[in-house]
Amino acid sequence: MWLLLLSLEMWFLEKQKNAEEFVSYSEAKLTGANPFVCGVDELKENQAKNISFNPATDKKAMTENCVRIYYEVCFKPYQNNNSDVTTTTNWLTAVHNNIATLYSNDEIKVALNEIFIWTTQDPYTGTPNNNLLSFRNNRQTFNGDLAHLINAPATTSVAYVNSLCGTYKHAYSGISQTYSNVPVYSWTIQAMTHEMGHSLGSPHTHACAWNGNNTAIDGCGAQAGYSEGCTGPIPSTTVKGSIMSYCHLISGVGISFNNGFGPQPAALIRNTVESKPCLGTNCTSACESTITQMNISNITQVSANAAFTDAVSASWKYKLTKTDGSLVQSGNTSAQALNFSNLQPATYYKLSVGTNCSGSNAYQRTQLFLTDGAWCDGTSFTDTGGQTAGYDNNETIVKTFYPSSGALTMNFTEFALEQDYDFMSIYNGPSTASPVFANGNNLTGSTIPGPFTSTHSSGAITVKFVSDPGVTDNGWKVNFSCNVLGVNDVTKNDNTITVYPNPAKNMIVISSKDVLRSYTIYDEAGRLVMSASSLKGNKQEVNVSSIQTGNYIVTVETDKQTVNKKFIKQ
Repeated sequence: MWLLLLSLEMWFLEKQKNAEEFVSYSEAKLTGANPFVCGVDELKENQAKNISFNPATDKKAMTENCVRIYYEVCFKPYQNNNSDVTTTTNWLTAVHNNIATLYSNDEIKVALNEIFIWTTQDPYTGTPNNNLLSFRNNRQTFNGDLAHLINAPATTSVAYVNSLCGTYKHAYSGISQTYSNVPVYSWTIQAMTHEMGHSLGSPHTHACAWNGNNTAIDGCGAQAGYSEGCTGPIPSTTVKGSIMSYCHLISGVGISFNNGFGPQPAALIRNTVESKPCLGTNCTSACESTITQMNISNITQVSANAAFTDAVSASWKYKLTKTDGSLVQSGNTSAQALNFSNLQPATYYKLSVGTNCSGSNAYQRTQLFLTDGAWCDGTSFTDTGGQTAGYDNNETIVKTFYPSSGALTMNFTEFALEQDYDFMSIYNGPSTASPVFANGNNLTGSTIPGPFTSTHSSGAITVKFVSDPGVTDNGWKVNFSCNVLGVNDVTKNDNTITVYPNPAKNMIVISSKDVLRSYTIYDEAGRLVMSASSLKGNKQEVNVSSIQTGNYIVTVETDKQTVNKKFIKQ
């Protein structure tokens, strides 16, 4: 077989079997469709993947983060390259350079980091899906951000969607030995670029995931018999499809590398790459996650404190946003503690903290929290979507609600969680260590639960909600009713916990024979004044200089009991 490049088309000159004639043809003008497809939709790990933002609103700019590719070459491509390591390395390097050009054209940085070549028989002799699974199991550790297994001949290729920085950062491509330099189309470059596009976050263009309204960009996949639930327009023979399409299966249409990924898939890939905290910016090293834990405490209606642990890094970036993505505060810090004020009551916030070796939009730790509200005065507790929208994937919410005093009652008026995948539990007390209500464990589906009335001495109820990476639902709405705590409701004849001095001007000391867990201070009207959790030891000093003079109730939780104590602020 001979290859000719004429007018930006690849032409093949091939001798027919058992004959002296030769046949010439252009790969781009074949009337029969390329039969090979991508197997990404067959993987159960990809069924729950969806787009978390509207890529049509993204602005085009080169990514700060860079994706380093580790290639592993099977034995057959090595044989096809004269069983020579240098020839195989040069061949794959040239292939990668074409792939990198396509990514660079859409402002996405990728780099060849390492090549491993099988010079003996490899273990990847099964179906494409089985080969990918075996590759993932065999190659959990590698020198790069994405591992790509290369095999021959050209067959179905497959990858895990949006898999960077996880344990599924692997792709598989069955390709031809031949290729041509972009912008000339060839299956080898298309297959590998397409599968890597999945790994970097993009579904197919015929997926019902685009245009800001969950519709398809094109209908090539559906027309070829690979519908993902909707249809779309078929590109013309002159426009053609883009890299993440199945338009190579439509005779006369095909794919043009001049289209690149297309505006929306390219924007989605850029957004995904920029959000990955394990990626470095120098194309030579990864960004290791050194933040080991993060805790948000002292949450009031208007403030919250955060602390995180990092024994390696010396500076960090952070941002505080609302759940709609609007920025509240951001910056850099050299301290492992952050204090936020001027927050809004009964509002969800998302705090993200990251080291500075990754791009400006990549954060290693993110935590969701809800500020306190006037729950007893009619403020509702809803999911993160508020009154009109639902919750998101991958959410974890833990919130303790305190009454004005006495017993708090939760009344659900709306409830809809993804059945058997998203769950909520309701605890009778001020933490998830409190007993779960008998009818409040692992709530799921659309049956309205409750009501729930606290019998804990603090009167508090704690809610824990967890959503999985897949489908969501409409969420929930809760109204509260509370009894007003009077000074006669303080715990009498209990000498295991003391609050002194009493009266107090600036400081009070909470002392206990048992280990302290938390405290909460209420005024006479039952309004929450201040609180703290995750206490340690038997003594806690509390600065009360900022609160007004008057009578207060402090609810103290130890590892054995919860009691209410009265004190007077002078």
